Order: sequence, then C-alpha cells, then structure tokens
Amino acid sequence: MSYILIKAAGLPDTQISVAATPPAMQPPFFISPGIAQTAATLNLNWFGPASLVASPVVTGPWTNAVSTNNSYAIPKSNLQPSEFYRLLYSQ
Repeated sequence: MSYILIKAAGLPDTQISVAATPPAMQPPFFISPGIAQTAATLNLNWFGPASLVASPVVTGPWTNAVSTNNSYAIPKSNLQPSEFYRLLYSQ
C-alpha cells in the first residue's frame, strides 16, 4: 500500500506514524493465470517470497528450479513426460 502526504497553507497539521511492527509476511501463491502455455513455453507466475521447486514425481525429490524472481518460463522442449512444481515458502 502507498501513501501520500500533501501539505499546504491553511490545512490542519497532520501527525504521521507507523506501526511498531510490520505486518506478517503473506505466504506465496500462484497468480492468475498461475500456469499458462504458449506454443513454445510453459509459464509459471506467483506472488510472494518463494522458490519454485520441481520434481518428475509428486513425492520428490524436489530440486530448485528458480529462486530469484516470481515467474519462470520453461521451453516445452525441456519438459519431461511428467513434471510437478510447488512453491517453497521462504520466510
């Protein structure tokens, strides 16, 4: 959330303060469309602090796919017959 403070002659004084503690971090989630495909790629998009991990089977082992941003494009030529993705929450 953003705020703006406007001051001008004739306006009453305004006291600005902030919370003593920041709000809790929100767990990550896939944003719409979380998973989309084009002719050449599979695109994954999420919001929040998380690493995307992948595995060829749902039970793992899971490997880090990307941890530096909130989107990942996988060339369809690199996809395996089965591929599972999940967000690894990093607080």
